Amino acid sequence: MYFSSKEKMEGKINMNRFTKKIIFAVLELIISTCIFIVGFTADWTQLQFDAQRTGRTTDSVTPPFRMRWVWFGPTVTIRNHLSNSSWTGPDLFPGEILANKATLPTSVPCTFASGVQPIVANNKVFVADMDGKVYAINADDGSTLWQSDNPGGTVASCAYANNVVVVCSVTGKIRGYNATTGTQLWEVSTKGAITSAPVTNGQVVCVGNSNRRVYCVNITNGTIIWISSDLGAQVGGGLAMDETSVYVGAENMYFYALNISDGNIRKSVKVQGQSFYLEWPVVFSSYVFIRTAPIPCVGSEYVGEEVMNSATNIDDEQNRWLQWLSGQGGYTDASVDWKCFTVLNKTDFSEPFNTPFAVPYEGCGTPPEPPVIDNQGRVLSYYKTRYTKFAKSAAFGTNYTIDISAIDLTTGRRIVIDNGRLADNETYTWETDNLYGLCVGGNILYLRQNFRGTVCIDLQTSSATLVTAHYSWEDGGGFPADFIYCGDTREQGQRLPSVSTRSWAGRVSPAVSGNVIYITETFGVAAIEHHQ
Repeated sequence: MYFSSKEKMEGKINMNRFTKKIIFAVLELIISTCIFIVGFTADWTQLQFDAQRTGRTTDSVTPPFRMRWVWFGPTVTIRNHLSNSSWTGPDLFPGEILANKATLPTSVPCTFASGVQPIVANNKVFVADMDGKVYAINADDGSTLWQSDNPGGTVASCAYANNVVVVCSVTGKIRGYNATTGTQLWEVSTKGAITSAPVTNGQVVCVGNSNRRVYCVNITNGTIIWISSDLGAQVGGGLAMDETSVYVGAENMYFYALNISDGNIRKSVKVQGQSFYLEWPVVFSSYVFIRTAPIPCVGSEYVGEEVMNSATNIDDEQNRWLQWLSGQGGYTDASVDWKCFTVLNKTDFSEPFNTPFAVPYEGCGTPPEPPVIDNQGRVLSYYKTRYTKFAKSAAFGTNYTIDISAIDLTTGRRIVIDNGRLADNETYTWETDNLYGLCVGGNILYLRQNFRGTVCIDLQTSSATLVTAHYSWEDGGGFPADFIYCGDTREQGQRLPSVSTRSWAGRVSPAVSGNVIYITETFGVAAIEHHQ
C-alpha cells in the first residue's frame, strides 16, 4: 500500500501522540506506585520503631507541613481536601487554623495517654485508649477500620508483628488481636499492673509488670514461653531487646539483662536514679543506654548553674560537670545523686565511662527523655550547657540553655553538632520543664510533647519548623505552627474536644512512616504530610 508524504507525516504525528499517551500513562502508574510504596511500606511496629528503641527510620517528611487528616474517635474524621480531591473536607493550607474551616467535635469518647505512640503497619494505624478500646485506623484516609475491647484500658503503645496487634492493660492482661479484623486471638493474665509498652522481635513479645516479673509470650498464639524470676521490685518502665537479651529495669534501681531464650538473669547491676517509670533503655552498638528519673526538683530549674557559670570552654565545662556529678568541685549542689544516665557494655554490664550527659536537664512531672539514634550512627541526647551549637540559644529554667549533641562512644564526652547556625529561626518553646520526646526520620529530628506540640529540626542545616500546635496563642505566647487546631485561647469559642478522663503523663515522639507523620493526641490521632 502506498502512503503519501503527508499521510506518512500524519501517521508519525498520530503515532507520536499515541506513544506519548502510553509513556505518560506508564509514568503516572510508576509515580502512583512509588507514592504508595514510600507512603505505606516503612512500618513503625512498636514504641520507638524497633525492639532496640533506636527511634530512627530512613523515612522522612520535610517542611512545609499540612494536616492530612485528624481522627477524633471512631465516628469523626476531618480530612484535608488538598490531600485528595475526592475527599469531602476543607482546603487547609500550612499555617491555617482547622477550627476556622471545620467544626471540631466538642467531646470524644476516648482518652489516650500522653506516652502512647501510634503504631503503623500494613497501611493501618493502631492505638489503644485508657477507656478500654483498641482501634485500627486507615493510614491513608483516617477512617476507622475496626475497634475492639481491651478491658482495663492502657497507658502504653501497642506492638505489631505477624498480623497480630499486642495491647496490654493496666489490670495486668496481655492481649493479641487480629490486625485485619480486630478479633481477639489470645489473652495472658499476669498478676500485676502493666504501665509500659510491649517489645517484640517478631516471634515473641515481652512485657513487664508490677508483680516484679517479665513475661515472654509467643506473639502468634499467646503461649507463655517463660516468666522471669522475681526482679526485686515492680517493673514500671520500658523494655528493649536485641538478638540475645531483654533489657529491663526494676524499681529497686537494678537493671537486668534476661536471656531471651529462657528468661534467666544474664547480668544485673544497680544504677543511679530514682525510677524507671516513663523511661525505656536504648540498645545500640555494643552498649545499652539507660535514662532514669533524677532527684525530684521543680522543673530541674537552675540546677548546676554554678558549673556552667564557671566553665571557660566546652571541654572545661564537661570536666566540671563530671566533678559535680561525683560530689566534688566545691559546688553548692554537687552530688552523686544527680546522676540519671548510665551507659553499660551489653556483654558484661561494665560501665565504660562516666559521661557529662548524666546531668539532669528536665524533671517537672515527667522525667528526662531517653536518647535517640540518628542515621549517621550518632547517639543524640539533650545536654545542659552555656555553649550551644545546634538547638536554641536560650531556655526557660536556666541562665544558659539546653543543646542536643552526640555522645562519643569511646569517651562518653560531648560531640557538638555544628552546622554554622542555631535552630533559632522558628518560634517554639525550649524549657527545662517541657522538653520533647525524640525520633529521627532521614536527616530530620522530630520532637514532640502533647502540651507544646511538635517540632522538627534538620540535622544538617539546623533549620527548625513548628509542625503542630493546639492553639495559635496559649500560655502567654504565640505558636505559629504549620498545623494549628484552634485559635487564641484568650478568645471564646474554639476549644479542643474534651476527653473522657484525665490523661496519663508521658512524652513520646511522633511515628514517621513513609511520607506521613502520625501523632497521638489525648483526643485522637493526627496525620501530617508535606505540603506539595
